[in-house]
This record gives sequence, structure tokens and C-alpha cells, in this order.
Amino acid sequence: MNIQGILKAYGPRLYAPANARKRAAPEKGTDARKPEQVEISAESEQLQRLKRRIEEMPDVRLEIVSKIKTRIKMNDYPLENNIDEAVKKLIKNDLIAA
Repeated sequence: MNIQGILKAYGPRLYAPANARKRAAPEKGTDARKPEQVEISAESEQLQRLKRRIEEMPDVRLEIVSKIKTRIKMNDYPLENNIDEAVKKLIKNDLIAA
């Protein structure tokens, strides 16, 4: 095999890695990168609003919890009616879907 014959046919070439290719410089006065944009769906926006509302709410209102516990122990708290009212309030305030 004669390597010299290949050089005569194609001429000498320097090796350059594939990632070393030169890129054309952007023209002056133009921005080569376009700003990225993100679109948020209506459902995602609603979830973010709900999350903010939940984060703003206190974790536990201890004074109300202790009053209700006392009334339950004394059988003075109608559970079924209050559960229905609580669910209605959650639906009214868009915290759960109907």
C-alpha cells in the first residue's frame, strides 16, 4: 500500500475534530439568541392560585379545634350537618371541584 499515492491524489489534509468546526459569527447589530418563552395552561395557573391561598392559610386554628373537640365529647356537635356545610364552603371557594 502506497500512502504517498493518496496524498498525490487528494492533497495533504489536516485532521480537525468534528466539534472544532468554526461557526459563522452573528452579524453585528443582531441578537443571535432569541429569548425563551414559557406558556402556562389555565389549569396550572389555577393550581398556582390555590397553592398560594393554601400557603396563606394558618396550619391549624387551635382555638376553634379545641372548642369543636369539647362539643364533640359532650355530644353537642352535629357532625353530618357540619360536614355538609364544610364541603359546600370548599366548593364555593373553589378549593375542590363539584
